[in-house]
Amino acid sequence: MSLTTSDDTIEDPVEKLREDDEAVELFERLADSDAQCADRFQNALEKAGVR
Repeated sequence: MSLTTSDDTIEDPVEKLREDDEAVELFERLADSDAQCADRFQNALEKAGVR
């Protein structure tokens, strides 16, 4: 069981995406290939400034 303390930090998903090359590659593949959710992944990449 995990308890949250005042020392815990909330990671910004956009910042996390910027720092994770594997996630960027995965999001790019999904944005290019999956018509149902392509916009969602494309938007995430744009927010992270990697595409």
